[in-house]
Amino acid sequence: MSNPQFFLLHIRSFMHWGYVCRVVPFSKSRMVLRAPPPTTLIGALSYPMARFLGWPEVIEAKTLTSSADKLRSFVGSAHARLNFAFMRCFDLNRVYWYHAARKEAKTDAIALGKTYVSPLKDRFIPELSIIYVINGEIAEERLGEDWKKVLLLSSWGITRVGQKESSIAVFDVSISEARIVRKGEIETAYYFPAKASANIMEGSFMFEDFVDLSFPVSDYSTAPREPFIIPYSTVEFRPSSVRLKLSDDGVAVSSDHLTVVTLKRWLKI
Repeated sequence: MSNPQFFLLHIRSFMHWGYVCRVVPFSKSRMVLRAPPPTTLIGALSYPMARFLGWPEVIEAKTLTSSADKLRSFVGSAHARLNFAFMRCFDLNRVYWYHAARKEAKTDAIALGKTYVSPLKDRFIPELSIIYVINGEIAEERLGEDWKKVLLLSSWGITRVGQKESSIAVFDVSISEARIVRKGEIETAYYFPAKASANIMEGSFMFEDFVDLSFPVSDYSTAPREPFIIPYSTVEFRPSSVRLKLSDDGVAVSSDHLTVVTLKRWLKI
């Protein structure tokens, strides 16, 4: 497909308290990411879709590949905007274990991280906004001619982003046709891979390393990482927008009111 048609699936949700998205691999004390990574966003959508379509939990037993990997064929990339203030906290937990061969019991204290969120000054509830870049032709091949309906219904079924206690409530879902912007200056409020930007022109942001989306949805202990730029002011504790110049590797996907920046290789263009 030399010129595929892309769509933006936009989901707005309320967060109950926060989320747990832990770094893999990890030691006994478990570090958490500041934002839900793209792989977690794909997993959040794949769960209700698997229930709706009857997909199994694992599609490749040898590598323990999740059925969420099916979404990677038509979800080019996923992006989030953090419409809240957040703080990472670590709870000390006492753990016990027994070594049967040595017949000895041990104990230790570990720190388990969580990301707590609170509403912005002009909002009542913390909001997480998510955008998926959808390849329309492949989505129709995988999901049938009603692929838009399947995506919309599955989006309404999202209940969590991260571990099972990371509950969210979806309150708005839409899908719109998008166009590709290959060069020039772009403004976006959603996180994006740093390689897609030649330079940042304006805006506040922070860095986070996420798993490369080209890696199968499975065990991430050996997965390559991509540095991401998250538009967010750590001084004002609120989301921001970033103005950037697209690099040779980067591309923007835009509808009338939404714009995200991603890598050409992820969209296969």
